[in-house]
Amino acid sequence: MKAVVKAEQRRGIQVMDVPVPKIKPNEALVQIKACGICGGDLKLYEGGPGAFTRIGRKIELPRIIGHEPSGVVVEVGPEVRTVKVGDRVASNNSEGCGFCHNCQLGYFNVCVNRTNIGSFRDGAMAEYCAIPQLHLYKIPDSISYEEAAVLEPLGVAVRAFETLVRFKAGDDVAVLGPGPIGLLAALVARASGAGKVFVTGRSSSEKRLELARSLGFTTINVEKENVRDVVFAATEGLGVDVVIDSTSKGTPPEALTLLKGVGQLVISASLEGQVSFDAYELKSRSVIITLNRSTNPSTWFRAINLVASGQVDVKSVVTHKVRIEDADQAFQALCRREAVKALILP
Repeated sequence: MKAVVKAEQRRGIQVMDVPVPKIKPNEALVQIKACGICGGDLKLYEGGPGAFTRIGRKIELPRIIGHEPSGVVVEVGPEVRTVKVGDRVASNNSEGCGFCHNCQLGYFNVCVNRTNIGSFRDGAMAEYCAIPQLHLYKIPDSISYEEAAVLEPLGVAVRAFETLVRFKAGDDVAVLGPGPIGLLAALVARASGAGKVFVTGRSSSEKRLELARSLGFTTINVEKENVRDVVFAATEGLGVDVVIDSTSKGTPPEALTLLKGVGQLVISASLEGQVSFDAYELKSRSVIITLNRSTNPSTWFRAINLVASGQVDVKSVVTHKVRIEDADQAFQALCRREAVKALILP
């Protein structure tokens, strides 16, 4: 079968012919119909510092990458009970073991024994992928395979809203970062009854800001406008009730300053290094700060319902679709920030 492989610790990927994977007793073999390219995949592609570690563990190469797949089950192991041959499925990247303390509490996203596909085991940018039954979710016929390949990043956005304590319909929301997670968070905010929804970004993400505007959101280029001035002018000097940080470079310093006196900041970004907050801004507000990591089973059921009901149109963030042999083109478009969400179609 053809697969997208990270073979060496340098920039780029290879499309290779590899054997179809063998399944274990608790796994299903899924014929992949679509697989999204995630920021983590892009980091592997670029091969820079820290690219080959996840949660403190080394990624062994060569590795078939990709962890946002959808497809159809073509074989099941003898222990599999949750899916059968012919089922249309999507896969959860947060491969909790199901047995550790965190998993028993339902927090697969912070499992201490995670074995994510595409990093610690071969992934889904391939014609077939072996996936544990615990991480497969059946999708209804009303959801296309391409839509289903966006359920995992949609789930990250949904999970951000699951962490909200004070959010109510009509509340104003600012989303920092116009990448796939940020745009999906803005769509979830609107589906959840948000009032005003702002999306911020830099000049390097102008095409993504254009997409956000076309979706009906108020956009702010942080290099051309003062974010706080724009937000406060639009909210009668009050600020927003919720800030969702989905940036790629850490939480921006203006994150807290956009909030009302009582509000919540959800950090849903790929954090690196340290994050600091101004002590005065913290003391002058009654705020809740939460961190969002990946998805949980509850997230998946909600994400599926949001797409199936038509409340969130995930197709709106998919800008590039390529065959597996042209995978490098999609990665290059993402590197140039010309793409928002790109799908590989085996």
